[in-house]
Amino acid sequence: MKVRDCHILFLVVTLFLSSSVFATNKRFALVIGNNDYSHLNSLANPVRDAQAIADKLKKFGFILIDGDGKESNSPVLNLNMTHFAYATQMFAQLAHKAEIVFIYYAGHGIQLEGRSYLLPIDTPLPDIQRDSRLEILRRYAQSLDSILSELDGQAKLTVAVFDACREIPKLDRALRAMSRSTGISANAFRGLARLNSEGRNRIIAYSGGFGQLVSDGDSQHSPYTEILLKNLDVDGIPIEQIFQSVAWQFGLHHHGQNPEVLIQGIQPNHFYFQGKIKAEELALCRQHYQANRLTTGIGGNALDCYQDILTRDHGNADALAGLEAIVEKYVGWAKDKISRGRIEEAKEYYKKAESISPENAKALEIKERLSSSAVNEMVEPNNPNKLEYSERIEEKKESLNSQIIYRNGYLSDDIATYSGFFGVGLIISIITSVFFANHLKIYSLYILLCILGFTILSMFKNYIPTYYIHNEQWYTIYGITAGSLFLLLIASFLASEG
Repeated sequence: MKVRDCHILFLVVTLFLSSSVFATNKRFALVIGNNDYSHLNSLANPVRDAQAIADKLKKFGFILIDGDGKESNSPVLNLNMTHFAYATQMFAQLAHKAEIVFIYYAGHGIQLEGRSYLLPIDTPLPDIQRDSRLEILRRYAQSLDSILSELDGQAKLTVAVFDACREIPKLDRALRAMSRSTGISANAFRGLARLNSEGRNRIIAYSGGFGQLVSDGDSQHSPYTEILLKNLDVDGIPIEQIFQSVAWQFGLHHHGQNPEVLIQGIQPNHFYFQGKIKAEELALCRQHYQANRLTTGIGGNALDCYQDILTRDHGNADALAGLEAIVEKYVGWAKDKISRGRIEEAKEYYKKAESISPENAKALEIKERLSSSAVNEMVEPNNPNKLEYSERIEEKKESLNSQIIYRNGYLSDDIATYSGFFGVGLIISIITSVFFANHLKIYSLYILLCILGFTILSMFKNYIPTYYIHNEQWYTIYGITAGSLFLLLIASFLASEG
């Protein structure tokens, strides 16, 4: 094997060790309500329905998306053909690796030749004499299959709700006139059709059965959305069960309209709009906190852990209290640094506290103290409260020991993980030393030493908080280690050549 091949092997192993996949836990929602149709019958409730659904989803931690694919505080209302198509395309781009994407549509819908379509507000009435194939209607209508296909496989879960197919008397009359000349029944255009696309990880809810018209209702909301809103208030119910319950409850109070739910390839009892946070998740967050992995750390940190919980349970009291505790710990460290005259370090801790909770009263108090002239006059070299070197060493040892105790078994887990990485390098080294030439043996030894060196450093970084050694200092340590190992490689290579 040539030296060039050794470089390739080294790059592959390096990429394997350094690569990681980051998937967001965000929730996105596109909520559409179409009331004001230019050529078809206008509707009373879709805009109110969309607003109520949007308000509910915001409480569950969903990020509302507008027609341009940007974050919004309100639903998207009264979309014409161009804006409808653009809004769904931009939403599909945001869905990649999200936890949940939710699309809701209230307005007119129709089926054409066994396919479902949603109607923008500028959809024209077809001219039956000139357009017997309804080409103009097809041009404006938005294919439901296409919308779902663009979302398929993007997020961990896709939820699509279509409260569509209200009665359209103007269109119905035009289609009945066409049916007399073509022999096609006007009922063939009613309601939505069954999906023609296959998908997984999705829940699709229809306010009516296939081919059924649905009621717009006489109250503030359509009958289907009204029942859905009530069920969304129930805490700790899996998402799929919410829509099944809505369909069942609807049948108890309304007749002639049978909501349907299509569930495809989702893990049962796994996704929730709110509540049902496992105790183990909160325990993990607390362990990160107790080990002082507040905002950084190999294997996770307390801030990300608590924020992940809040994306799924927007008002979780334990997670909110956890974020407050992180801020208070940073504030406590900042106060300690101020008392010792180490102002720059105190400012660093204050910035971290402020980034989590800018309006925290204790953090604001630290800000005032840092800006005061008395504090600015405290310079570290002349500070009489500065700890002696030996006392600081003992303080570090005590902190390190306490962190290892706090981890409650995490030390053994990390050792097992890092040992696995080292084992990979060891296997490569053994294989190359047995079967290949001297140059490759040297490269494999270099890989082994890199893995071992960075594994040991990573373990120490995980257990020594930034309270004592800052991230910038760790980067310097990593650089020195890498440079030393590279020099070792060069020396070994030159020795083998000699």
